[in-house]
Amino acid sequence: MLGNLADLYLAVNRPTDAERIANRAVTFNKTSPQAFLTLGSVYAAQSHYDDARIQFEQAFTLDKTDTQPIFSIAQTYVAQNNIPMALQTINRALAIDPKSVDALAFKADLYARQHDDVHAAEAYDDAAVAAPTDEQKVAIYVRKAQYFVTEHKNPQAAAIYQDLLTRFPTVALTYVAYGAYLAATLHQVDQGVVQWRKALALDPDNEDALRDMGQYELQHNHVSDALVYLKHLSSVAPTAEGYELLAEAYNSLHQYVAQRDACSHSFAIKRAPETLACIAGADYEVHNYREAGQIFDVLDSAAHGYLDQNPQLLFVAAKTYANLHQRDKAIAAYERLLPLIRRGTPAYKTVQRALADLNRTH
Repeated sequence: MLGNLADLYLAVNRPTDAERIANRAVTFNKTSPQAFLTLGSVYAAQSHYDDARIQFEQAFTLDKTDTQPIFSIAQTYVAQNNIPMALQTINRALAIDPKSVDALAFKADLYARQHDDVHAAEAYDDAAVAAPTDEQKVAIYVRKAQYFVTEHKNPQAAAIYQDLLTRFPTVALTYVAYGAYLAATLHQVDQGVVQWRKALALDPDNEDALRDMGQYELQHNHVSDALVYLKHLSSVAPTAEGYELLAEAYNSLHQYVAQRDACSHSFAIKRAPETLACIAGADYEVHNYREAGQIFDVLDSAAHGYLDQNPQLLFVAAKTYANLHQRDKAIAAYERLLPLIRRGTPAYKTVQRALADLNRTH
């Protein structure tokens, strides 16, 4: 329980309280590896890596069959960009469990950080061989291919994807990943779409393929088609990002009530300024100025500077206040907006006229 409370304090950026609670957990649970793991994690979150490693080593001493503390030590070395020590540490974990897929893949990623093609490829292959399912094997080979993409070695990456298509033709991830490679790396977006459709033929609920297809259709202004994919995505894998895409589609169709609903679902999952602004924008479009104004007030106080960084939203806020007959707020918003717009443009003149109209009503 104390460990969970310490994690909660870390999540809300209260490291001092997290450290206090984690130390208390160790005091009351001196034989609990988890207590020392939690305290180590608190120290690591504050970049106190030497102290963190002491706690992780103590956790491992209490249970030498559990490699999690060794992983945690390795991660502290990665955070310090000490890759040789991270490799040495992960080899300790592999000495305990030589077929650990996580450890083997972690080791491969470490070699990748060193730009060591030979050892990285070998380690990814070892991890894939150890992986128990075809889906896990494909995921590891995709990481291997992505490494070669980042190294600008497309022939090697292409060879890996072709091998996956031959060896794992019934795994949806094969086509999702290959489609992403074609679209993002080779800029062959239409060919990428072909692969994503193959993935959906195998797995109609594949969230990555649904998201990719939804984004593709949105970008090509096929909004009705995008809605089909994005509504399906939100039903099988509800995420803040998925609902944001759904809201964007509804906005394009001027379906503002549906947009607001999608934005609200997104905000319930991830309380971010952009999702709150999405709700305010929808409220404005349906003339729900009171709620829109309240949201803009919250944004201005709780996310200081956000509206100024997004002039279009600041413009909507100004118009909202004007419609609420909150003259001083509207003028202040327009005056903040004016320096953000290039002089002489139609937008600049629109704001000037709005300010002049408001000043005349004084």
